[in-house]
Amino acid sequence: MTLNASRQQAVYSPALRAGNLLFVSGQVPRNPLDRTLIGSNIVEQAHAVMRNLSAVLAGEQADLGQLVKVNVYLADIGQIQEFNEVYRSYFSGRLPTRTAVGAALNGVLVEVDAIAYLQSGSGI
Repeated sequence: MTLNASRQQAVYSPALRAGNLLFVSGQVPRNPLDRTLIGSNIVEQAHAVMRNLSAVLAGEQADLGQLVKVNVYLADIGQIQEFNEVYRSYFSGRLPTRTAVGAALNGVLVEVDAIAYLQSGSGI
């Protein structure tokens, strides 16, 4: 079963494979077991989102190194630098392509969705 912070109330797939691509739905800073909000600032919430994203990928036998596209939604686009510092700490080497936009997020500071390239036996 794929871990996803939104799974219990979700009316969508947390992750869906199409050929060699894995599409991961938006991850927010919520505890996957009880849906409580994790963190009160952008740094804490960014770490929670990246951990949730990593968990969904792991549930599909993938990892952050296989991401090719990431979309970041920030309640306050002015917090992009703080988000970037957290985000960068989760990658070594190549970074995926990325878009970041300001958005109304219903009580959270950040949400991230992504696309991973999956190919057995080799990287990107």
